[in-house]
Amino acid sequence: MSPPIYMPRDLETILTSVRKAVRDYFGRDPGDAKAIFVKTRRDVLGYVEFGSRVIKINAEAYRRYLEIEGPEASMEYLFVVILHEYLHIMGIYDEREVRRISMEIVERVFSKHSRAMKLAESLADPRDIFIKRIGRPLSPYI
Repeated sequence: MSPPIYMPRDLETILTSVRKAVRDYFGRDPGDAKAIFVKTRRDVLGYVEFGSRVIKINAEAYRRYLEIEGPEASMEYLFVVILHEYLHIMGIYDEREVRRISMEIVERVFSKHSRAMKLAESLADPRDIFIKRIGRPLSPYI
């Protein structure tokens, strides 16, 4: 039997933080969203169904991440996953663009060397990682 999932103290607080970070980045409010934990495929960290404002977070992937990183990693993990899906809710469907923007926002909110940044980079396109590491700005892909 799997160990119990570590539930974040306040998922609403993380949603609010993501919403503020997105608003600060784009200069407009992305609107409300909700997040829930679900059981889904192993290779999916989270998803949102087209037209929905409910972010579905893979409970098992979250639990496995916390087993490795510890419960203190919860907020950063959830921020990255929720941010990614929030960008899709806003109408950005291109995965590479969502991952590029996610890296920029995560670096603003956390730091270059944060656990959240490492996770965002692990999800990003390798070309964008290379461009970033040589000191070039990441221009919009689309």
